[in-house]
Amino acid sequence: MDLDPDRPTFEGWLARLQARLSRKNIREKVVEMRAARGLPAS
Repeated sequence: MDLDPDRPTFEGWLARLQARLSRKNIREKVVEMRAARGLPAS
């Protein structure tokens, strides 16, 4: 199956959305763990 970049499929859109959300969640988890240890969030 080839994806047409000019007309993305729903599956491709969903995969990109999930990847973006998973990266955001991982970053937030790291910030939360550091905050729990009393470390700066940066």
